[in-house]
Amino acid sequence: MSREILNKSLIWGLVTGLIYVVLILIQNMLFANSIFGLMGVKFVCYLVILALFTMHALSIRKKNEGLITLQEAFGAIFVVILIAEIFYVVFNWVYVKYIDPQFIEKIGNATVAYMEKFNLPQEKIDDAVQQMEEGKAKQMKIGSQIQSYFFSVLMDSVFGIIIAAIIKKSKQVNFN
Repeated sequence: MSREILNKSLIWGLVTGLIYVVLILIQNMLFANSIFGLMGVKFVCYLVILALFTMHALSIRKKNEGLITLQEAFGAIFVVILIAEIFYVVFNWVYVKYIDPQFIEKIGNATVAYMEKFNLPQEKIDDAVQQMEEGKAKQMKIGSQIQSYFFSVLMDSVFGIIIAAIIKKSKQVNFN
């Protein structure tokens, strides 16, 4: 990867990370009390992030006279992924720990309300509440944050390689 592409990828990573933070903040503040609303907005926000990955690789292809290899495209996207996911994991941890310590409880309450709406047995609801409480304690540990980071990088990389494969464009050879 050239120095120019690396520098551009670092900038795109920072911008994508900041956009990720703003999207997370909006979704958490507006949709914490609606489990389906939150999941729907999370999906749309993730599509925005994937679009940013794509735009970055396309911008590099355009700068390179319309050509880009799979390796170049994925390498550029991967740098963006590494940086953006740091923003994602750190901000989520800060949000739950300091900005809105009741966030997980709000999600839990929304989940319980949903389960009650569909008349699930109280035993199932109690089990779900217990699992959420155990998950909350585990989620705040540094090991879980590191694991979350690497899992997110892995999942993003799957989409990144698909994006890179779609936008790659090699020089055509004429056999005349």
